[in-house]
Amino acid sequence: MRVFNLCLKFAIIINISIFFCPSYGRSFDIDCDSIDQPLQEVLDTVEEDSHVVFHGRCHDPIRITKDKLSIIGQPGSKFIISSTASFGIAISGRQVDIKNIDLSGGKTGIVIYRGGSAEVSNSRITNAGSIGIEVTGSSYAHIEQTEIINSRRNGVVIRLSSSADIHDNKIRNNNKFGIVIDASAADIDGNLISRSGRYGILLRGGAKVRLGKDNASGKGNLFYNNSNGAIRCESNSVIEIAPEEIEFDYDLSDRCVLANLPDTE
Repeated sequence: MRVFNLCLKFAIIINISIFFCPSYGRSFDIDCDSIDQPLQEVLDTVEEDSHVVFHGRCHDPIRITKDKLSIIGQPGSKFIISSTASFGIAISGRQVDIKNIDLSGGKTGIVIYRGGSAEVSNSRITNAGSIGIEVTGSSYAHIEQTEIINSRRNGVVIRLSSSADIHDNKIRNNNKFGIVIDASAADIDGNLISRSGRYGILLRGGAKVRLGKDNASGKGNLFYNNSNGAIRCESNSVIEIAPEEIEFDYDLSDRCVLANLPDTE
């Protein structure tokens, strides 16, 4: 049995533990190799503003509807989801933190929807049947230091009036586009986007994207070996590029509308 400093711990059901930590709220351990209940039922017992630490191999998709949950994967843990499942992790709660999660499968690896918001960091999303990470329906995501690999369609999709900060990720080997921004807005900065079956980034539906120094990391994106080029724009989509960033060969399609970011220096 694990012991956490400054926490009073006791078992509430088999293989799930609860911690009372004055500074950090409640923390739960879930060992997918040992639980004797459906994973969703176990997760539904967790209260808002809690940390959930996953161990073992998890095969059931989960829905996160509560706010302020931290979902943390321990080293060696993994979500292995059937390719017929609609998703691996579905988030409609707000201020959800997904960290150190290794997830393979599902038609969509992680979907944030119905006004949900989440930060996905230090994670690995692979082999999605369609989309690695999808943000839809007026939702928000901060995606950072995460690998999105081998999606059968697109790596990351932001759509239906949603927004995202996409920083310092490795987005590669996705069969169509690395990133799609559709009728939505995003800051895209410091990413390595490679080996997409079509373009690295697709903008459509009047999408708006910022590239350059106003973004969080202050670093440009690197593109290589995307079959059709780096960035394609459709439907009067707009890319804002800082003046010093224009010198980079972003390989923009001729439909991109360029707008320089203001020089704040």
